[in-house]
Amino acid sequence: MDINEYTRLKIKQIRIEKGLSQRDLARLIGRSENYILAIESGEIETKILPLLKFCEVLKINPHTFYNEFYGRM
Repeated sequence: MDINEYTRLKIKQIRIEKGLSQRDLARLIGRSENYILAIESGEIETKILPLLKFCEVLKINPHTFYNEFYGRM
């Protein structure tokens, strides 16, 4: 698994754990529902600034977000 795949799967996992729909998350970060769908499906890769917004909205530290990924290396 590469970091892009990890990122999209982790966003989806945390969104679901927080009980948010794609529409809810999109509204919270100021993006469209299609944007969330495109990230979660791997159609587009997230960039650092939107990723930080995801972490802020999902109330998770960016370090914590990637801790599991880097722990596998």
